Amino acid sequence: MILGVIPARGGSSLKGKNIRLLCGKPLIHWIIDAALHSNIDHLVVSTDDDEIADFADSYAGVLTRWRPKEISGPDSPSEAAVNDVIDTFGLEPDKTILLQATTPTTSPRDINSLINLLDKYDSAFLAWETSSLLWENGMPVNPSLGRMRQQRMQLEEAGIYAWNGRVDSRFTGNVGIHVTEKGIDINDEIDFVLAEALLNSVRRT
Repeated sequence: MILGVIPARGGSSLKGKNIRLLCGKPLIHWIIDAALHSNIDHLVVSTDDDEIADFADSYAGVLTRWRPKEISGPDSPSEAAVNDVIDTFGLEPDKTILLQATTPTTSPRDINSLINLLDKYDSAFLAWETSSLLWENGMPVNPSLGRMRQQRMQLEEAGIYAWNGRVDSRFTGNVGIHVTEKGIDINDEIDFVLAEALLNSVRRT
């Protein structure tokens, strides 16, 4: 049995973000729709918000778990929501997939690719290749390659990836990576504008 869990709190840096309209649909709709068209067997939305719960309940095939207060804070890990769902519903999943409501460009194919990776790996996540030069405390995390063209080529050869925050099964044991096309993970107002443009572009092609 394959379990999918969508953690979706009401509180956020952007008020009402998870139910804010994106291309005419609440943001959380996009990941619910993708999950329902994937190979996930049981889909649960874990929330502490009435509007999110009501919206999730409107979908056939989606269960809603009212998240306990002690794991509903801004610093509460997503793993706590997943474990709460498993314990509450008495589930024994063979594979557990964590899906983010803030990633509207996730496709059923992305989710299925991750599910398939779990046949070979202990955990897995979705990512895209990056040629960005990353720095921490004044030092390059990846090699300082000078010119952008040279940087891009060498980073691709090195297989450096950016976790896209979309879908994962957490990072334990032997970790697999499925590389996707670049998408969007919504964290601020600019991300909403970019996501709307991207989704509209995909619809036209």
